Amino acid sequence: MLCAFNADTGTLLWTADLGFSQFAGMLSSPAVENGIVYVGTPNGTLYALNAATGAVVWTAPVFGEIYAPPSVYNGVVYVGAGGMGSEAYAFVASTGKLIWTALTDYEIYAAAAVAEGVVYVASTDYNLYAFNATTGGLIWKYYTGSELYNPPAVAAGVVYLNGNYLYALNAATGALLWTAAASGNSSPVVANGVVYIEGEAFDAATGAVLWGAPGTQLVNSSAAVVNGVAYIQAVDSGLIAYALPNGGPRPPARPDPVTLGPH
Repeated sequence: MLCAFNADTGTLLWTADLGFSQFAGMLSSPAVENGIVYVGTPNGTLYALNAATGAVVWTAPVFGEIYAPPSVYNGVVYVGAGGMGSEAYAFVASTGKLIWTALTDYEIYAAAAVAEGVVYVASTDYNLYAFNATTGGLIWKYYTGSELYNPPAVAAGVVYLNGNYLYALNAATGALLWTAAASGNSSPVVANGVVYIEGEAFDAATGAVLWGAPGTQLVNSSAAVVNGVAYIQAVDSGLIAYALPNGGPRPPARPDPVTLGPH
């Protein structure tokens, strides 16, 4: 069951029966874009629902369960499916028409990252895949030696991935730039030249440790970084806000949207 609530009051607005047993569980978080909610289910169905009413706009079947949250970019929905011989899928966001599929060796739990015409998919087969966003053709893959459950982050031509180690890879070629030991299990967040993994901060260019938060039991969730402050959820002390030394780098001036390209 998918539920929608009023953000101000918490009032239930609508529910949608997605056609699977309540005991099956649901791991795919919904993604919302242009008034449509996209969500996958354990019975191998990708749903597109009207965000205002919950009415089904379209559905699309996949081979295997959908654990990963969908990613919506430039009118396309990208999602991975589970099971042996798993696949990444690309659908037209408005109609659900299948554009392409791309094979991985095992289950996909993480949302895809899309940048500069490339879709980056982390798989539990130990590989990070880079697929052509238009055709699904394999550009490169990088073997990490550990199961990958976290989505990658892409910034300034570099892909950052947390899989027992923090990896920085050339986004175009998949070449390893650096690795760093990371104690956290969350997906990386990149802001102002810093990579955050839970309570640790790394230099995005070199992987050098900038600071850490020892003694804090953190949950496996990503940091939120706003105006030089990193907000991190902790099991033992609630929400923690870390300010960067000396105020940290200030965010750049907000650009004029007219000057921005599609990437």
